[in-house]
Amino acid sequence: MGSGRSADRRLVIAVGLAAYLLVFPSMVSPVAADNNYFHCGDLFVHHRWNSATQTYQRPSSWSVTTRGAIDNAAANINSRTQFTWSRLDGGATVAWAALGNPDPSVAGQATLTFDQSTCRLVAADLYFNFAHFDAAAHSQDRKQCTAIHEFGHGMALAHAASDTSIMYADHSFRCHNQLYKVLQPEDEADLNGLY
Repeated sequence: MGSGRSADRRLVIAVGLAAYLLVFPSMVSPVAADNNYFHCGDLFVHHRWNSATQTYQRPSSWSVTTRGAIDNAAANINSRTQFTWSRLDGGATVAWAALGNPDPSVAGQATLTFDQSTCRLVAADLYFNFAHFDAAAHSQDRKQCTAIHEFGHGMALAHAASDTSIMYADHSFRCHNQLYKVLQPEDEADLNGLY
């Protein structure tokens, strides 16, 4: 993650296309795939930020459509929930980066970092996999669908079983067939209930 944070007090969870890939220090119990809760000391707590106001940064070298997709996704979340994203050019709590996975079936990923002393999120890295976007033409709307889904993970939402949710794990259905480019009502309710 390049943040220079001490790993001994942090729980890192990577969220891929279909499920959580978990990396745990020895003192933390594993959680099931797509579970929004984890053991933190003696507590069983929901993944979440201390504050519903967070910052993100994205590479200025990315295409206008990719940067626009990320910024539009953040604006949609800001307009429909109590959560607020603000873009910074550096020093943000959430950083967008290229995943570098050669598998074109993987569209994005999220890595969340928790502080075990507070049991709260302290940072996140959200990824676009350009092998996916380069394999077939992707409009800004399709990239926005992926961006809003990854922002959802960055706000501590897991994959949803409902195919009407932006958090539904099937990228092809969500971003190609249905083209969800905004939060859906159940996603809004989940976020507003969490924050």
